[in-house]
Amino acid sequence: MGSPLILNFLFDVDSDMNPTEGQQLIFNETDFQWEAKDPLPRRVTSSVETGPLDNNATEDVDITDIGSAGMFLKVTADEDCWIRFYTSSAARTADTRTSSDLSPSRGDGVLLEVIATDDQPYTVTPTVHYFQESPADGTLYMRVTNLKGENTSFIEVEVEALMLEE
Repeated sequence: MGSPLILNFLFDVDSDMNPTEGQQLIFNETDFQWEAKDPLPRRVTSSVETGPLDNNATEDVDITDIGSAGMFLKVTADEDCWIRFYTSSAARTADTRTSSDLSPSRGDGVLLEVIATDDQPYTVTPTVHYFQESPADGTLYMRVTNLKGENTSFIEVEVEALMLEE
């Protein structure tokens, strides 16, 4: 391995930046700054927890650090629940289904549905792509329904994905 690259010779790169091995310099058009970023695609894991949910109660939650587009690899929940993923907040709001027995309509913005049981990971095969309708801000919109059969459960959902776009 060679010696570290000195960034001082680049006139528009902050010389205090300390990229780690394997990172790339990406130009941020909003801030007009170069940033050190991990290359894409990359595997990411993120989780979110609902508030207390009674049996069959539903909560809308968002994951904000999984990117605007990617591929679902695995979904895990620590309680029995019905999890839905959407292309937008509007698609989530428009989904009025109250039972997992009802199928979504084609083109309604439902990306993936998972019935999670007993803290067992659900491996998404074949993989399913996720994306956001414009404007893409890196938010993955979800809805979680408690199916545990008991009241007041907090439910943690973990998503493993291959991020394709930040």
